[in-house]
Order: sequence, then C-alpha cells, then structure tokens
Amino acid sequence: MTRTAIAICTYRRPDGLARVLKSLDSLTSDPAADRNVVVIVVDNDPAGSAASTVAKWDKSFRFPLTYVSEPRKGLANARNAALAKARASKADRLAFIDDDEMASPGWLEALDDSMDRTAAAIIAGPTYPLFQRPPDSWTPIRGYAYVPLLRQGVAQDASSANILIDLKKLEITFDPIFNESGGEDTHFVTRAMNAGERIGWAPAAIVWDAIPVTRMKTSWLLRRWFRTGVTEAKIDALKSGAAVGRIRNAWSGLIRVAYGSVRIAYGAVRAFPSAPYLLVANCYTFCRGLGYLVGALGRSFAEYSTSRYR
Repeated sequence: MTRTAIAICTYRRPDGLARVLKSLDSLTSDPAADRNVVVIVVDNDPAGSAASTVAKWDKSFRFPLTYVSEPRKGLANARNAALAKARASKADRLAFIDDDEMASPGWLEALDDSMDRTAAAIIAGPTYPLFQRPPDSWTPIRGYAYVPLLRQGVAQDASSANILIDLKKLEITFDPIFNESGGEDTHFVTRAMNAGERIGWAPAAIVWDAIPVTRMKTSWLLRRWFRTGVTEAKIDALKSGAAVGRIRNAWSGLIRVAYGSVRIAYGAVRAFPSAPYLLVANCYTFCRGLGYLVGALGRSFAEYSTSRYR
C-alpha cells in the first residue's frame, strides 16, 4: 500500500500549528490506512519553539507524528528537510500544507485519488481564504485564493501550500537560492515540468488559508503581487541565462506595466461606487510587471528575510 507523508514547515506559529494538526486529525479516510500516513513537522526556528506543540499533540494524534529541527532559516531549507525525512520514512508521496492553513476533511484523500487516477508526478489543490474578520468593500477576495492555471483540465502550476509530490518520480530538491525571496515551490514545479512531468488537478483537495487582519490590507496584496513578478523573473533568468533573461524580463515587465495601467484605469471606472475591490484587483498585472522590471536589474525581494517569515 502507498505510504504518504504530510509535511508542515513552521516558524513561531504555535496556534497555527495546533490548528493545522487539528484539521489533519479530522481527515476522513479509512482508519485502516492511518498506519500508512506519517506527519512531519519541520521547525525552522533555531530555538525549537514548535517542539512543545508537537509533544502535546503526539499523545493523542491519529497518525505517527515526527518532529524535525531545521535551524538554517529559509523555506527551501525547511522543505528540503521535509523531503529528506519523508524519504527516510520510506514514504512514496509527500504532501505539503502550511502552518497557517487548515485541511478540509477530504483533503488528503482527494490528492491521493487524483494521483492514482492521473499518474501525474505532482498534484495541485486549491487554497481558499478564511478571513479573521469580514473583508471590507476594497478587499478582492480572489486575490487571497490560489487556483492553478488550467489548460484542458491540466494544471500549469502548483503551490507548496497545497501539493502532493510523487517521491519515486521526482528526485529534485528545493533550491536554497530562494530561501529569502520565496518562490522555491514555483521553481521546483517549473523544473519538474521542464523535465516532462505533468501536474494533476484535485479541485476537491481544499485547503483553507487563515488570513489575519494584518494581511487584510491593500499594501500586503500589492507587495505579494510585486514579489510574484520578481520571483518569476528570477526563475526565467536562471533558465535563460543572465543576459538573455534580463532582456526578456525587461520586455515582459514593460508589457505588463503598460497593460496593467490600462486595467487599473478600467478598474477605476468600474469600481465606484459599487465595487471598489475591482480597482485593487486590477493592480495585479501592474505589480507583477514592476516585479519583472526589478528582476531585470538583477535585484531580489527578501520576503522571508531574517526579520520576517511568511
């Protein structure tokens, strides 16, 4: 029988970690299959702050629960520690979920079913927001959701916030060059696709992303979209070579900024008075374009620097 590992990379979020563990404890699956599931918590805090939470849950948790300390800060480092532990646990598959999320009851079952059905090396699931308070009229709710681009039912990307990886088909790791900037998952998936692997889509594998009030701000969304552009430019430069990549990124950035400016103007017309969220939502392309232009200059964006994390 297939053995699946579930990894949670965490950093100083005891409440979030407890919440996601509670959701995993409530998964709907055949109890007889529980022994073929292992949950791995990778603590990226050098002080080991997650150890006490894991110890508390380990007493009654339905799945074997493993604690791993990865003191070298960075998302790529943490995810690689999860990969190594999953392989050491003889897992065939590895699912990732974040420490600020909650799995729906049928999450893991839906991911596994999709991989069984499609034989894809990676399965992507959707992530939907769960706001700490009702969003105001300026909040583009879809800006907080993640659904991969689909072409004829096949996903063209995936996020490590909700993903299942076939460890037998993929031996690649996450590149530490993305430790501070983020985007290590995008780069991982891009490399898999470049190697000829497919991404399956599991719409029923729903994960809920807990959105605190501190993220319910236009400035947070704009920065997130800007970082997306910087990361995409960084990946393209790695693929194309520095000189060619910078030219491509500059061109891509200029096109997106121009088109994004048109969309912002259009959004401004449509937004008032009934739908102000459209003005914010239409900043997406413009912000990505700015990110590409910054990437063309060889700059990065330390979204996960030593002063903050996710």
